[in-house]
Amino acid sequence: MTAVTALSTSILPASHGETAWTREIDTQLRIGSHLYLRRDMSAEEIFAAVEKMHEIGMNVIRVYPYWADVETAPGEYDFSKVDACYRACEKYGIGVLHTFKLNAPPAWMNMTRSFNLDDSCDLYSPVFREALLKFVVRTAERYAKSPALLAWCPWNEPRFAWPPKFESHALDAYRDHLKRRYNGKLEDLNAIYFRRFPSWEKVFEASDPIQPTMLMDYPERMDCAAFDRYTIARLLEEVESAIDSVDGRHPHHVNPWVFVGNDLGYLWTDAEASDFVGGSIYPVSWGRYFRTTLHGYVCDLLRSATKRADRLYWITETQGGMALFTGGSRGCPDASELKLWAYDMLGSGAKGMIYWTLLPTIRGEWALLNLEGGDSERSDAVKRVCSLVHENRKLFDEIGPIRPEVFILDSESTLQLAAIRGKGGDEWSYRSSSAPTRARFNAWCMMQNAGLEVGFIDEFRVQRGGLEGVETLVVPDCAALEDKTLDAIEAWVAVGGTLIVDGQFARYDGHGIIRADRMKKVNDLMGVRLLDWLCTTGRTDCVATESGATKTPNDAYKAVFGGTPANMTDHSHGKGRAVWIGTRFFGSWLKSVDGEDPHLSSQFDWKEVGGLVLPKPTSGIVLENASLSLRIRRLVDADGKTKLITLLNFRNEASAEVSSKDAVRLHSLDTGRTFDIPAGGKATVPMGAHSAEFFRVETFDSP
Repeated sequence: MTAVTALSTSILPASHGETAWTREIDTQLRIGSHLYLRRDMSAEEIFAAVEKMHEIGMNVIRVYPYWADVETAPGEYDFSKVDACYRACEKYGIGVLHTFKLNAPPAWMNMTRSFNLDDSCDLYSPVFREALLKFVVRTAERYAKSPALLAWCPWNEPRFAWPPKFESHALDAYRDHLKRRYNGKLEDLNAIYFRRFPSWEKVFEASDPIQPTMLMDYPERMDCAAFDRYTIARLLEEVESAIDSVDGRHPHHVNPWVFVGNDLGYLWTDAEASDFVGGSIYPVSWGRYFRTTLHGYVCDLLRSATKRADRLYWITETQGGMALFTGGSRGCPDASELKLWAYDMLGSGAKGMIYWTLLPTIRGEWALLNLEGGDSERSDAVKRVCSLVHENRKLFDEIGPIRPEVFILDSESTLQLAAIRGKGGDEWSYRSSSAPTRARFNAWCMMQNAGLEVGFIDEFRVQRGGLEGVETLVVPDCAALEDKTLDAIEAWVAVGGTLIVDGQFARYDGHGIIRADRMKKVNDLMGVRLLDWLCTTGRTDCVATESGATKTPNDAYKAVFGGTPANMTDHSHGKGRAVWIGTRFFGSWLKSVDGEDPHLSSQFDWKEVGGLVLPKPTSGIVLENASLSLRIRRLVDADGKTKLITLLNFRNEASAEVSSKDAVRLHSLDTGRTFDIPAGGKATVPMGAHSAEFFRVETFDSP
C-alpha cells in the first residue's frame, strides 16, 4: 500500500507540562481512607468520622463531593459538609486529597439523559466547560490555603465512553484531532480509511450523532480510541490550569482504575497529565484469580507510569471491606488478607494507601468499620499497620523502589486494536478484548516466579528514548505497534538490548493495518521469515526450539517460520538478541481452573523456556524459591542499597530461602526475630500461612 505520513504519536495538548515540577509534593508515607460524604451526614458525624481515622492512626483522607451536592442551583453553593471535613482534618493533622467528579454535571444543567450523579455528558460542550471550570475555581479558592490540603485530584478515575456517541461539539473536536493526527493531510487520511472525503468539514458529516457502527475499519476505530485518550488529557489540562490560576502550590494527582480489563492505555495518558499518579485496586472486581497478585502488579505499573524521577505514586483507592452485592464478584477480605495487601503495596514502594471506605457507602458495603461505625477486625488490622509504619517512620520515608531488572511493554496500539476486534466474554480467550492485558499480567507473574523486579514502559516513552539503560524488554501479545515504536526497539536491540516477544508480534501498524514493508522489517529484526499461522487443537502445544520441544500453554495458534521446524527463534541482531516465541505463550501461561486459586499445571514447565531467555536476578538479596504465592519485594535507599525487604506468603506455611551477595542481617519489624546471612550464603525464613513480614536489612561482619 502507498506509504503515508507517520502518525503524530503524542496525544497530549501541546502546552501541557509547562508548570510541572514547580509544585510542592508531599513525599511522606500516607495511610488513610476515603470519607463518603452522604447527603444525610451532619457536621458532627463528619467530625466523628475524622476523629475515628485519627484514632486508627491515619494521616490522609480522600474526599470528593459531587458537583451536584455542592452547586445545588446555578451559582448557589453549599460547602458546609466539605468545610466540616476540612476543619476536622486541620484539628487532627490529617492531610486532604481533594477530588473532583468532573464528568457528571448537576441535573439542573439538563445535559445528561438519566440525571444520575455519575452520568456523563458531551465533554466538549462550551456550556459544560464554562460551568465546570467556574465550579473548580470556586472550590480551589475556598480550600487552597487550608493547612490540611495535600493535593488535588482533578478527575476521579478518568475515562471517556468508547466508542463515543459524538454530539456536535465532540464531533468538531474529533475532526480537529484527526487533522493533528494526520498532520493536516486529508489525502493521507483518505488513503488509510479508503474514503473520499472532499474536505475536513465533510469528515463524518451526519445529521445524527455518530454511532460506533459508522466507523467501519480498524484505522477509523483506532483513531477513535486515540481520541478518547486525547479527550482525557485535554480536559485534565484545562481543570489543572483552572486550579493553578488560584493555587499553583499544591500538586495534581490522578487515579486510573482499569488494570486487568482493557484500559486502552489510559494509565499512561493520565500519568503524563499529572504530577504524580495513583490507581484504584479492587480485587473483588476481578475475582479470586487476582487476589494474591493484583496489588503488587498494579504497584509496578503505577511506579513505572509516574513521571517523577523518584517514582512517587499512591494507591488512591483499595478495598477496605466486604462487597457481597456491589462488586464484580463477592469478596469479604479478612484481617490477614488486608495485612497482606497492605504489605504488598507498601513493600512495592507506594507512598500513599487510601482505603475505600471508612464508613459504609449508601449501599451499606465496602467499609473498614462495622455497620454501626465501630471497630472491626479490618480496622484493627489497618491500625496495626499504621502503628508499625509510625514506629519506623524514618525508614519508610527514606526508601524507594528498586531499579527493575526486566521491562514489559504496555502497548496502547495493541490495546486499542483488541478493543475493536475483541469478541466473546471468555476473559482467557485469545479473541477477548482483554487478551493483551491478561498477557501483560501473565508476563509480570512469570517474572515474579523468576524472582525478577519488573518495570513497565509504554509506546510513547519507548519512542522518546525510554529504553536507554534497559537490558531486557518483554513484549507480550503485542499484535499492533506504531512504526516509531518498532524503529526504536530495533535501534535498541542493535546496540545490545535483549528482546523477548511472543504471538503475532507487531503484525499490525498503529493504524491497525498489515503492510508488506512492515512485515519485512519485523522479520529482519527477529531473524526469521514468518510464513503462516496454524490453529491448534488443544490448550497445550509445544514451543519447539532447535534443540528440542517443550510443552507449554498455547491455546489457539502457533507460528510457522521458514527454513526451520522450530517455532521459537533466538537471533543475534547487531550487538543484541531477539527471541520470538511463536505461540500465545504469555497469554496462556497462567490459568485459573474451576474457580479455584490460580496454579501452574504440571505439564506447563515454563522454566524450560524461561531459563533460555530470561535474565538472572541481579539484586543483592534474592528469594531463591520465589513463586506467585511466595514473593519478595525490595526497597532501597538513595544509593541503591537494599534497606527493606518484604516477604509475602499467600498460601500455606512455607520456608523462604533468602540469599545475599553481601553479609546482611534481616531484622523483622513485626516480630523482632533476626536472620544472619553470610556473604554468598542464604537463610531459611519460616513463614506462617497467609502471612507477610517486613525485614530491615542491616550489615554485619560475617565470620
